[in-house]
Amino acid sequence: MTSLKRIVEARGDFFTIVKQGHPEAGVIHVIVGHRGAWTLISEGAGGWVLRLETTARDEIDRTLEREARFDPDHWAIEIEGRLSLDDLAAMI
Repeated sequence: MTSLKRIVEARGDFFTIVKQGHPEAGVIHVIVGHRGAWTLISEGAGGWVLRLETTARDEIDRTLEREARFDPDHWAIEIEGRLSLDDLAAMI
């Protein structure tokens, strides 16, 4: 997470850990906010997966609450700025 934080902040974007998961386990979810639009990107078996695009941030929160029932060790980080699936894959 530390290296991702440095990369995001070097781009001039904002990074915060919303939910800290297990240090060695748990899926990583990335919440991206940009100009009133929200995107949820999650780790998948084959890489990063676009889970949700919305203008309602609380919709993403509800999705993550459901996810916590299946994976209580998951991570959730939030980035404010532009970030695509390709950008995220290149960073990690």
